[in-house]
Amino acid sequence: MRRYLFALIAALLAALFISVPVYAAEGAGGSIPIYIEEDGSGETYSIKIQPMSEEQDPFMIAVKEGENGAFDFYEEEPGIYEYQISEVPGTKKDVTYDKTVYTLFITVVSEEDGLASVISVNRNTDDTKTEKIIFQNKRTETKEILKDVPRTGDNSSIMGWTAVLSLSFVGILFLLWLMKKQNSGIRRGGDRS
Repeated sequence: MRRYLFALIAALLAALFISVPVYAAEGAGGSIPIYIEEDGSGETYSIKIQPMSEEQDPFMIAVKEGENGAFDFYEEEPGIYEYQISEVPGTKKDVTYDKTVYTLFITVVSEEDGLASVISVNRNTDDTKTEKIIFQNKRTETKEILKDVPRTGDNSSIMGWTAVLSLSFVGILFLLWLMKKQNSGIRRGGDRS
């Protein structure tokens, strides 16, 4: 009987002093907004989410320009989860796609009432923390300007013709100066005789 009493007391003391992590049945989740800015095309762009763990494959989300997209996450265990987020360049020639890569850190911690997450986003271009994931695409207007130029079929270089015109003008000025010099020399010579 004493043995059982001693074992029971030892088990109760062990339960009080040995901490065992207990995980809540629910995980930690959230949504991280992703925004695309451009000059009003309304196009849909692809965003690549690259998990930095080898256990997960990269995946894509679609974000329409001018609207918020979102990366939804849900983690069931405490830990630090790292992702790289980048825009997949499209095929349009008149758009310069943003090459910024963001690193997203999701830290999941165990709290009394379950799991909680802390989010941190770094912009890799200047390694600064940021609150938003924004990709800023720029549309070039060169094609629109060229549409208004009349097509004459003339492909000659304007600089070449400008050089020929300038040399011709200098030549004419030189000839006029030379003629004036000769005329003034004849008059002076005619006055002497």
